[in-house]
Amino acid sequence: MPLDKAAIKNILVVGPDAYPGVAVGGGSAGVRPFRMVSDLEGVQSVAGQNVNVFYDRGLPTVIELARRTGFHTEADGGKPGVKVEQFDNAELSGAASATRVARNINDEGMSWETADFDTIMALFSSGTKHESSLRWTGYYRAASDGPYEIVLEGPGEGGGNRLYIDDKLIFDNWKLVRAFQPHQTLQLTAGPHKIVVEDYQSSPIGGKLRVAIADQRTIVSAKAKALAAKADVVLIAAGYDNASESEGGDRTFDLPIGQDDLIREISAANPKTIVAVTSGGNVDSNAWSDRIPAYLETWYGGEQGGTALAEILFGAVNPSGHLPATLERKAEDNPTFANYYPEGDSRKVEYKEGVFVGYRGYEHNGTKPLFPFGYGLSYTTFKYTNLKVSNAGSASGYTVTFDVTNTGSRAGATVAQLYVAETHPSVPRPIKELKVFERVLLNPGESRHVSVALDGRSFAFYDAGVKKWRVDAGEFGIQVGQSSADIELKTTVNVAAAAIE
Repeated sequence: MPLDKAAIKNILVVGPDAYPGVAVGGGSAGVRPFRMVSDLEGVQSVAGQNVNVFYDRGLPTVIELARRTGFHTEADGGKPGVKVEQFDNAELSGAASATRVARNINDEGMSWETADFDTIMALFSSGTKHESSLRWTGYYRAASDGPYEIVLEGPGEGGGNRLYIDDKLIFDNWKLVRAFQPHQTLQLTAGPHKIVVEDYQSSPIGGKLRVAIADQRTIVSAKAKALAAKADVVLIAAGYDNASESEGGDRTFDLPIGQDDLIREISAANPKTIVAVTSGGNVDSNAWSDRIPAYLETWYGGEQGGTALAEILFGAVNPSGHLPATLERKAEDNPTFANYYPEGDSRKVEYKEGVFVGYRGYEHNGTKPLFPFGYGLSYTTFKYTNLKVSNAGSASGYTVTFDVTNTGSRAGATVAQLYVAETHPSVPRPIKELKVFERVLLNPGESRHVSVALDGRSFAFYDAGVKKWRVDAGEFGIQVGQSSADIELKTTVNVAAAAIE
């Protein structure tokens, strides 16, 4: 990258987020843009008429998978479908008030995504209390031994659900909705497997429930793999949408069902594969990050997201973004992982990580992230030199200066980051803390003299005993770089003790 239009004849754009575009997440964040430019449309527009742009979704939707998933009422056959028991309470207690057979587990219900705003507000303002629960029981017959993808999709609002396979609990969103679309790969033996899904609803909004099971070996489109093998470059638009990332519950850390498989199989068919991820935060990329030459985190790009992505891919714009968060290698690396959810039946979350959150926590724990806080690549390079620190005329006020030079062949921007580190703190403090950052835009060969100010608050910590900010006398490190892990310039200053109002 950037891609050369003159050298490329065929591009494949593939993936669930390629078309239509995903401007924002779901729930209350759901905004409908006036004119959405998808990744596919952005590439088509920017690539121009001399480049052939092909498209395939690459994976079925969860709705399609749910409709395709066949069940029977008995292990040895029985009727097609699943037995559904309905209860007029939220606890599945007592005798069922009604029993029926459904073709599959694909209950649309009424959700934030399908109901209009006026209907939702009318239901809530009516004060109507609605409690019910359902138990779905059926048998899924695996055609052969092998890996199968299992997904459970719920509303995330006003209820809960759980799923058992062969009497083993697989997903548990009963008391706490941990994910809208939990999914897992299971090794199933050929033959019937008992599926039990239970869900309850305690709100007029909710009720959406879908379950799908798919052979992992066939979930990726054969057409997409064939197109990938013939393309000069492939763009995979992966990530989330309003069915998999919203409010009222979390999304999964790994990409939605089948997307890891899609990236693995498409990149095997064509090593020149770029992955662009739409999400509100980091995702688990361990299954594929070492298989691809380019990985872009696009967050939620808004209505012009597809244009922005395409302009970066083809070099019309030099990417200059730097990460506002640390991207961990695995979920367990996150400093909040052990106490992110309440324990047991409690509704209380304890913030046990204290001040060691974000990059401060990773450095405190000695955990190397996938991409550190402040990280960002560019189509040019930068060099930092001439760090100087001078007293600004007060006990704890300093002026920090340094030079930044564009050492590459393209105009571009870097984000200079200044961190402060107390050498011998009297209380637990992060190894270093970001205090100032500045975006520096430079032409090729151009240099800029950067000057930033540090005041007493830059060196202070909050003394909980006296409920005031204060600075301890001592040595502090001044560090400047392009990320929390890429420090290019270092020096120290001795700061006098001070009380900060």
